[in-house]
Amino acid sequence: MAQLITFYKKNQFQLKLIVGFFLALFFLQIVFYLFIENNKKYDNSSQMLDHTKKVLFESEQVFSDLEDIESGERGYVLTNNTLFLKHYNRASATVFHHLDQLIKLTKGDSEHEVVVNTLSKLVKHRFDLCKERVTLTTIGQLKFANKLVDKGEGENVMDSIRLVTQSLQNEEKENLHHRENENSIARQKSLSLIYTLEFSLVIILISLFALVEYN
Repeated sequence: MAQLITFYKKNQFQLKLIVGFFLALFFLQIVFYLFIENNKKYDNSSQMLDHTKKVLFESEQVFSDLEDIESGERGYVLTNNTLFLKHYNRASATVFHHLDQLIKLTKGDSEHEVVVNTLSKLVKHRFDLCKERVTLTTIGQLKFANKLVDKGEGENVMDSIRLVTQSLQNEEKENLHHRENENSIARQKSLSLIYTLEFSLVIILISLFALVEYN
């Protein structure tokens, strides 16, 4: 027992350095684990943030294309000028692509699936009405084409599309704000953990240097 006490007294500083070294190493492992886990959260929040931006973009494109289809169809019916069909044809070629992308993005989200399915039906209905007017005008049945306008069905459908799109976008904008905050917090935590890792490494290096110098 006396020998152990004597050994401890002679090597007290060295033993403290060794204990401190292993404590710092253990702390470094914990911080590294937390850093890895936080990075996973950061990656996940980044993916969700990107997903929200895509939903907003695709929904905006669907509505924008539909407006181009509607304005092109109206211009053609009123003037019988095929130049108006340029915007109509371009938008007709892309609107369903953006709609399909929106459906894929919201797949698995029950609430959004219902909204997007409703939007999809409305968009197809509005497109069919526009297409019918363009066809009637092309074959010279302008009277019947104008009757479709008099019914006001197209305007009502467009109003419904506008409301559904706004509802979807408002919810996604709230998600965007929330996910931007989550992303920012995760990024700040990652930076803090990096600084902690660097500090831990410095402590370990100092401990090793002190042990070498003491010996």
